[in-house]
Amino acid sequence: MCGGSRYFASCLLSCRYNVVPVVYGLGPYEAVAPPGSYIDALAFPSARDLAQHLLYLSRNTSAYLAHFRWRDSYSWSMDHHVSWCALCEKLHSQHEPRKTYDIYDWFMRDKCVGTHDPRVRTLLGD
Repeated sequence: MCGGSRYFASCLLSCRYNVVPVVYGLGPYEAVAPPGSYIDALAFPSARDLAQHLLYLSRNTSAYLAHFRWRDSYSWSMDHHVSWCALCEKLHSQHEPRKTYDIYDWFMRDKCVGTHDPRVRTLLGD
């Protein structure tokens, strides 16, 4: 299965709605997405456990809304012009924390996995 950057970008688009994307791990999610903004399927011991968690969220409003707490500390925009202006402001701000990421590693590492991967086998219950 592939969890490439295009799929990940479409998951991030769900930030605009009250939707929590369920991702299939192995992507750069923890490096670029706010904590709690997505559910990683590979964080669960089995597909059944993932399904039980999703059913729990469907019945528990406060647990579901906890996936949106990141909005208190993070912001995002779909407007590319505004995004570039905001990036420039942040780069010149002394108040923003400084972080540097290896973009090549982020884009290329663990791009695709197959059903032979032990994490996939575990999730599928094989």
